[in-house]
Amino acid sequence: MQDRISRRRALWLTGAGVGSVAGAAILAACGESAPEDPEATAAPASAVQAAEVTAVATPRSAVQEATPTQQSVQISFATDHVSGSRGKAMQQGMADFASRFPNIPVRFVPIGGDYHDTLSIQFAAGSLDDVVLWSGQLLYAWIDADGYLLLNPLMEKSGLSPSDFVPWNNIWTDGDDWWAFPFQGNITGTVYNISMFDTAGVERPQSGDNYDVMLENARRLTDEDAGTFGVWVRDHPMWWGPYMFSDGVASWRDGRSTLINSDVAKESYQWSVDIVVKEKVSFDPGSRQSFAADFGDPFSTGKLGMNPGTVARATGSLVGRIKDRFSWAVMPEPVSARTNERRHGVNGQSHIITTGSERRGRAEQAWELVKYLSTDFALQFVAIPAARGNLITYMPAFDDPVYRAPPPEGMELLKEYVNTPGPQDHQFFDNWAEWNSVLRQNTQLPFRDEQDPGEALDMAVAACDTVLAAGTRFPKTDNV
Repeated sequence: MQDRISRRRALWLTGAGVGSVAGAAILAACGESAPEDPEATAAPASAVQAAEVTAVATPRSAVQEATPTQQSVQISFATDHVSGSRGKAMQQGMADFASRFPNIPVRFVPIGGDYHDTLSIQFAAGSLDDVVLWSGQLLYAWIDADGYLLLNPLMEKSGLSPSDFVPWNNIWTDGDDWWAFPFQGNITGTVYNISMFDTAGVERPQSGDNYDVMLENARRLTDEDAGTFGVWVRDHPMWWGPYMFSDGVASWRDGRSTLINSDVAKESYQWSVDIVVKEKVSFDPGSRQSFAADFGDPFSTGKLGMNPGTVARATGSLVGRIKDRFSWAVMPEPVSARTNERRHGVNGQSHIITTGSERRGRAEQAWELVKYLSTDFALQFVAIPAARGNLITYMPAFDDPVYRAPPPEGMELLKEYVNTPGPQDHQFFDNWAEWNSVLRQNTQLPFRDEQDPGEALDMAVAACDTVLAAGTRFPKTDNV
């Protein structure tokens, strides 16, 4: 076996075809484009390993643990969860794993620099660690390069099944094949400022509200003279895409055809653009930094009524910024006025076990760590204040009363979000990074009132389909 890819492939993944623009797009799509809290800084491996660990939750076993072997076998674990709230949570997790598996010492390896570029280089060089934090884009870039182990046999041996985790495909799976193991997810939704609604005399959002109600609420909350706005609209597909899917667009693409320029898609996209350029209930996307000022993000200023986006990520990162300055909550997500349904965009991070680990005789020990991070750690994760709100992927954790407790209010809605039919993943394929970059580049100008929205979607589809035509590896479930 080998865990190498061609030099040409590695250069394409890290070079001009994808490059920093696409890399940034991937990170943004994963919710990774900004630090989780204002004071977050990168921490070296020694800082993470040696940091004093406090308030480790009482272990609650999620699955039957294997009896560790008598001989100590060290494994290496590469991740970028080394700073901010995620780093603090990982510190506690590694300390707990060490207490459970004293014969499996873990060498903690921070992933530095650009996440995807770093791992691209390591994959090409055959130098990946035993366990590596992974993404859906990376999964399909190298799925046929014999770089990571198929996990189905290990899952079955451990008594774990797909139903134990969030029901999302093509992020860690290829059809029924589990090449990566789910760790942390993200899902689109909305948080809202309760205090701002109450002060303005606007009824709090209710289950079953549609987009028309959401827009009317945004109008009533907007006061340009006071510097307050009803909603934050982004020009990012993760913002306007779910509204499009709720309105009836089937998916991003069908095989090699991008699907976002139908009449329904154009009408939905126009609605999103109009919120900024016509209704003016959102600040200009280009003024994000000035609006956020010293608070780190626009919603934490207290001057924004509703904050749609990657809601689980928001509930984690905003807690430390908002503190007790105002009351806020996860919002019952509106439904489409056209279909009376809603759909959510989803994404996530996973862990792989590399074939290098198997060659080194460490695969069994690596699986113990991967399994722990997705199950027992998930049950503890919900009780770690530093990790508040981040979306776990292990379904039993959603019922934990600690996870459902505020802040923010309405945390119980995250399970409802996750169980909503028709979750829309990114539909990864081997050169998805380029496809996503082209999509973003061709759909931003309408939000600045510099291009007709319908024309922008037509151009985006033409450019995206050119990338799709060059794709060589699609999910088994794809229509190609």
